[in-house]
Amino acid sequence: MAIIKCPECGHQISDKAPVCPSCGVVIAGNVIKCPYCGEVYLKGEVVCPSCHKQSVVSHVEKTNREVVEKPVRTETPNVAPENSDNNTPKNKSNKTTVVISVILAVIVLCAFLYKYNDAKTDKEMEEYEIAMKSDDPMILQTFLDNYKDAPQAHIDSITVHLERINKREQDWNNALMNRSRVAILDYLSEYPNSPHEQEAREKLDSIDWSQCQKDNTPEALQAYLDQHPDGNHYDEAESALKKSKAESVSVDERGMLRSLFRNFFLSINAKDAASLTNTVSEITNFLGKFGATKNDVVTFMNKLYKPDVKNMIWSIDDNYNISKKEIGDEEYEYSVSFVARQRIEKTDNSSVENTYRISAKVGPEGKISDFSMARLTNE
Repeated sequence: MAIIKCPECGHQISDKAPVCPSCGVVIAGNVIKCPYCGEVYLKGEVVCPSCHKQSVVSHVEKTNREVVEKPVRTETPNVAPENSDNNTPKNKSNKTTVVISVILAVIVLCAFLYKYNDAKTDKEMEEYEIAMKSDDPMILQTFLDNYKDAPQAHIDSITVHLERINKREQDWNNALMNRSRVAILDYLSEYPNSPHEQEAREKLDSIDWSQCQKDNTPEALQAYLDQHPDGNHYDEAESALKKSKAESVSVDERGMLRSLFRNFFLSINAKDAASLTNTVSEITNFLGKFGATKNDVVTFMNKLYKPDVKNMIWSIDDNYNISKKEIGDEEYEYSVSFVARQRIEKTDNSSVENTYRISAKVGPEGKISDFSMARLTNE
């Protein structure tokens, strides 16, 4: 650090002072000491104000300042003028590139169109197969609407299939409107695998059950059970049949009882003990004797044939009065009453005729378990 005079006002200050406290001029870094005469002056002055010589520092700074301030000349490279001749190698290369690009684009487009058409054909075939397996008219009509350019064979097949389904639906509506058993059966016969098959069978079940209730006979109930083993009213019909059997005597039951008593009296006519005992139970109440056996029945037959009897004919009027009661699970006991006529031909060629009221009971096994008779007339 040195004491210098301010170049501006001459006030003594340090050469490190930022500014002159007297005049305010910048001192630190802004003054030069002349190497020739020792005078201190501002850097902005080109020559020493005392000896008028230029210091080295001032010269260097001036040179640097000129270099900085001198504009830089930018050289523009020479550009060759565009040649209008299109047949240069570069232009030929560009043309080749364009042609190749166009060819590649065409190839890609063709491949895309081929793939698209192939996929469209596959889709049409898939939809065709689905439609041919369907019974839904909407699916078939949708195919015809969406694939108007499909193969003619496919269009024809779908059209025929659709017409067949429409006819089937019309026939089903007609059968429903007809409301008859015959119409439903005809529909099921013509369309055995129709989507309406289950509905048709339920409709038939309903018709048969209504008729069964209207008839209200054991035969009608049994017919319903035979025709509809899985019917909606099977349990109801079975219960009604059981009740009906307990309350009424069927045609078959009447036939069984008529045959039983006919065999009983025919066996007496023929004096056939074996056949006679086959019509009665092991233990029976016979002509008032409780605990009677089959031998007691044979004894009764033998007593009828007295020594003067040559022949005997029993006949039965077809006027059975029959009632029944349930004595077990679907096991019944029958009470039977009827008129029997006896004609006795004697050895002296005379004859006697008697009429009897027969009262008997028949067990579930179909054998006579109780037998009594009362004479009505003696001719």
